[in-house]
Amino acid sequence: MYGIVDNKKIDSFIESDIFYKKAFKIAEGNAPEQTQNATIKYFFPRHRLKAGTIREDGTMDFRERGDIPQVEKGTVLAVKKSAVEGKVGKNIYNDTVRVKPARDIRLKAGKGTVLSEDRLKITAAVSGHPKLARDGTIFVYESFVVQGDVDYETGNIDYQGDVIIRGCIQNGFKVKGNNIKAQSIDGATVLAEGNVTIDQGINEANISARGMLNAKFIQNSDITCLGDVTTERELVESKINSNGICTIKGVVINSKIAAKMGVYARQIGMEKAPASTVRVGIDTFAEKDLEIIGETLAKKENEQNQLREIIAESHGNIYTAEAKIMRVSETKEQHDDERMDLLSKISAIDGNANEGKNKQAQMQAALKRLIKTGEEINQTITLCRDSIREMKQKISESEQMMEKNSREITRLLDERHNLIKWLENNPGFSIVKVEGKLMAGTRVYGRYCDKTIENSISAAVIKEEQINRTVRENEPGVWKLYITRI
Repeated sequence: MYGIVDNKKIDSFIESDIFYKKAFKIAEGNAPEQTQNATIKYFFPRHRLKAGTIREDGTMDFRERGDIPQVEKGTVLAVKKSAVEGKVGKNIYNDTVRVKPARDIRLKAGKGTVLSEDRLKITAAVSGHPKLARDGTIFVYESFVVQGDVDYETGNIDYQGDVIIRGCIQNGFKVKGNNIKAQSIDGATVLAEGNVTIDQGINEANISARGMLNAKFIQNSDITCLGDVTTERELVESKINSNGICTIKGVVINSKIAAKMGVYARQIGMEKAPASTVRVGIDTFAEKDLEIIGETLAKKENEQNQLREIIAESHGNIYTAEAKIMRVSETKEQHDDERMDLLSKISAIDGNANEGKNKQAQMQAALKRLIKTGEEINQTITLCRDSIREMKQKISESEQMMEKNSREITRLLDERHNLIKWLENNPGFSIVKVEGKLMAGTRVYGRYCDKTIENSISAAVIKEEQINRTVRENEPGVWKLYITRI
């Protein structure tokens, strides 16, 4: 036996009064200390996808399936708690009570991560998208990669880095990122801080890029791009707005192109197709900014005029209230004299005689009327003073708003001036070059003039040139669009 208590304690219990009433423990083993398996705590979401996002109206948006987790370089991704081996015990028969061996887990650091020297912590070696593989390896990818299509399986993509899509961005979905690359786009929206590269075609898409755009073809789409736009084939029924060069290596059909640095195409227009419009040499983004600045300035000036009217009206109301206080104050002085005189007369009357009682009652009634009139006069003065305070507060608030608007107007004028100077120092290039046919009906706009192509021509260059310089400042002079054959 193991763990038997001392014999004296046993004898003492047998001889005690509670021998038949209470149990007595005569032997006790040693309980084993249980093992503690190794555990890993993760500090990033391992399962981002959810069914969808509930809209404000209560319906479910199945395209919004959750945010993509992102981490900065140096972020702790996982911490391991080491296993602790248990200790065996013994029962009262002196048998060993064994424990299960502790189960260890190995931290696995993949690409983009760093494992600490003690092998208990993984941190991000780069900024990007953390991911836990099925075998437990932790990765951080600088680019977010979709192996197939962007559809209901993936949801919309919003990532502060490069996005690589091995398939198609499907209809109704949105992709937002830095540089975005995909096989094709079909009815989707793409917002890129950098370049957009599409290996195949773009169809019925809305694309905004701060860099360049390259695609095999573009159909029925709206493209806004600060950099160059290039297609290997046709541009069909689309709108392009670019601050760079627009190069269409195929045919342009029923489209509108605006390119600050010029348009180069194999062919513009086709027989029986509606004519295309080409606008070159114009910074449409800056022009739009100037338009917005002009509208904002007009709005601010209108607000200033309204505030001036409020201030003038408030000063007029103050003058009227002060004049009323002066008039009422004079009336109040007369009223006070009358009240004091009446009080004197009342005190001088003999209240014992009947005649005196009647006269006193009449005077008391007159006194009450005077007191009521006095209260009305005081109330009028109080209301006028309150009105003056309100008008002064309105004037103060209006003056503060005018000062704020004045600062904003100054800022907008400076912004407009700087933008105009920037446009002067960074002019566009008003040129259209067509290697093949330039079909009749095509409308070409330069910075200062425009031209409709009357007869179809082949292999031509259209360029805007100044033919007469002006002597007046801020006037462009006379310009003309010249057509030359290549």
